[in-house]
Formats: sequence, C-alpha cells, structure tokens
Amino acid sequence: MGPERDGTILKGIYAAEREADRIVRDAEGLADALRREAAARADAILSENQSRLGRCRTGRLDAAVAESDREAEALLSDARCSAEAWASAERQRIDDLADRLLAMVLPR
Repeated sequence: MGPERDGTILKGIYAAEREADRIVRDAEGLADALRREAAARADAILSENQSRLGRCRTGRLDAAVAESDREAEALLSDARCSAEAWASAERQRIDDLADRLLAMVLPR
C-alpha cells in the first residue's frame, strides 16, 4: 500500500466519522423532538385527568350535598310531625284545663 492509498483510506475514515457525527446529531435532534412531543402529550393527558378528577369530585360532592339535603328534609319532616302531634296534645290538654276552670268559675 502506498501513501496515496493510505490517504484515500484516511479520507474515507474521516468522511465516515463526519457522517457518523451527522447521524448522531440528527438522531439527537429527533430524540429531542420526540421527547418534547411526549412531554406535551403527557401534559395534555395530565390536564385531562385532572379535569376529569375535578368533575368526579364535583359530582361526588353534588351527590353528597343532595344526600345531606334529603336527610335534612327527612329530619325536618319528622320534627314537624312530632311538633304537630305535641301541639295537638297540648291544645287538647289546655282545652280540658280551660273547661275545668270554666266549670269551676261559671255557675251551672
């Protein structure tokens, strides 16, 4: 092998190294773009999941509030019925007491 042949081989090696460097740079650029795209997709998915979670929490909260409202209405209804029954019994007791007092005061 002569110096000319060695120079051709060295030129080939340098050209291959430059080509390898270019391929690596291109691959790194593509990997960076893919990484950015994946991060953007992950952010979008995270945002959607957070939104969905917020809607679920709101839905559960609304359901809990509605259940509490139903329970409160039932308690109020029971209390109202009890109060009406007590008031009716007290009215009758007061009427009976008034009748006895009138009977004691008024001549027969």
